[in-house]
Order: sequence, then C-alpha cells, then structure tokens
Amino acid sequence: MIALLLPLAQAIAPQPAAPPAFAPPPERRYVLTQTETRDDGHGVQRFVLVRHVTFTPRPGGYLATIEGVRVDGSGAPGGAGARFDAMLRGTIGRRLRLLLDDAGTVVDVQDRAAEWARHIGAIERALAGRPAARVALALKPLRNMTPAQQIAQLGEAVAPLVATGVVARGAFADRPVSIAGTTPVGAVALTGQERVERRGDGTLALDRTTAGGAITRRESAIVDAATGIARLRTDTSVVTSASGRLTITRRYTID
Repeated sequence: MIALLLPLAQAIAPQPAAPPAFAPPPERRYVLTQTETRDDGHGVQRFVLVRHVTFTPRPGGYLATIEGVRVDGSGAPGGAGARFDAMLRGTIGRRLRLLLDDAGTVVDVQDRAAEWARHIGAIERALAGRPAARVALALKPLRNMTPAQQIAQLGEAVAPLVATGVVARGAFADRPVSIAGTTPVGAVALTGQERVERRGDGTLALDRTTAGGAITRRESAIVDAATGIARLRTDTSVVTSASGRLTITRRYTID
C-alpha cells in the first residue's frame, strides 16, 4: 500500500521551484557589439554598433538600460555608411530604458512616446536629401504603429542578449523547426532543422538552418544556461532576387 501511495504523495508534495531562465547579474555592464556585413557580389558593406547594457532588478522583472557607445559606418561606402552614422549617432551617450518581465521579455519602454519620436527622427535624418514625398512614404508605417508595435521595435535593442527560450527548451537533437522570415518582397515561412547541445562549460549551443522562398538562413548562439544571456550570436541570411544575390551577416558579441 505504501508503495502504491508513494507516487501520489510525490505528485502532491511541493516541488522545488525551477531556477529562472533569465537571471542576469544585477548591474553588470555588458558590452554588446553588433557587426553587420552586406555582400551583394559587387562589394561589401560593414556597419558596427557598440552599446552598454545593464539589468537592474525591479518588481516583476528587470529594468534594462542601453547606452550607445560607438557607431561606425566607415566600412560602407556609397552613402550607406553616412546614413547609418546619421541614424544612430544620437544614441551615443543617451540611455534607453526598457522594462522586462522576469522571463526577459520587453513589456514597456520608459518615456515611450518620446523615445519613439526620437526613433522616427533618427530615421528621418538618415533619409535627409531624399525627396520629401519619398521620406513621408517611408515614415508613414512607423507613425501609424500601435504602442505594442513601438515597444516591440524599441525592444530589439536588447533582444540579442536575451536567450531564455534556448534555456527553457534545454538540449535536444536535430528536430524540425518553422520560423517567420522577411525578404524584400515580404514575409515568408522558413522551415528546416535545429539542435541545441549542452557544453561542458555550462553553456548551450544553438544551431539552426532554415529556408523558404528566396531566402536561406543560418543561425547560431552560445548561451549561458545559468543567466539566459547569449554570449555570442550569428545570423546569416542569403536572399536571391531578380537583381542578384545578397548575403547579410549579423554577429553579436557580448562581453
């Protein structure tokens, strides 16, 4: 009888709480370096953005503070680098504050309306010199975004660091995966394979390869399983269109 009741007792007994998937060291200053290269077969453009990120505990989650440190578009000739600099120069020395829940999801932005106005202004500066009608057309979707869409877009500033999804799922062998992708002609469903391996140093290694329509994509990440912070991410997309083939690689290093 005792043996029969034991599984029931174990089922109803209080279980130890699972460690949180997102537990960044409070007030540690992370250095997030984003390097993007674009290769269209005729030339390579390179853009670099360096930011400092800290996480401060708050009720229900964290306050993420992101401060721009360096913007460098000198590796992109033909005006693209100058537009990159013009758009992001205003982030240097200025702090963007995001409210995250305890899973690391961005749920709000401090002074959202003001931050969104600065964001639109930065894009407008990058488009300086172009016909006014063309600029207005480009900015119209941004001006019409809902608060939730604004939060999601501004929250991209911290997205490369947060990898709680990888931690929550843990290690697994190859399995099918389906994600959303974006091409110059619109959204497309990407399907393929992914795997996560647990390494001896306490990190998880993600490797994902997908394809759909005119795009192929390869993603990888090294994630600290104890904190849910990614130490390294790479994301390479190859887009084929009537005008040729474009390879875009984004590399994020977190120190």
